[in-house]
Amino acid sequence: MTAAYTSVQLMVNGQPYTFAVDSTGDGSTNDDVVNLVSGLGIGDTFSSGATISYISNPFVEGASFSLLGMVLTDPQNNVVMEIPLVDGEKQMASGYAVSCPVGLNYSLKVITSNTLV
Repeated sequence: MTAAYTSVQLMVNGQPYTFAVDSTGDGSTNDDVVNLVSGLGIGDTFSSGATISYISNPFVEGASFSLLGMVLTDPQNNVVMEIPLVDGEKQMASGYAVSCPVGLNYSLKVITSNTLV
């Protein structure tokens, strides 16, 4: 199975961050989205707590399986926010303002038809 590259840019505490993953579509931990600069997940990037104020629509490339979106979960695995995916070949990427907390042990994942949240 081929991988699908997915990336999203977030504005957190006034600073831009880009998170990405080469998702395999098998629902494994390989679908965790990581910070492009540090290689850390979102919970480790913002371990002291922060607020997401803006999200660009995630960009997807090369998907040969069903990608359903991204979810941000808290440490208890509750869904805090859902982020729809955009096919960059069919729609211009844009974004939207949000006010969403993020902190230690939060997780950002690409959700596929094989993922259990």
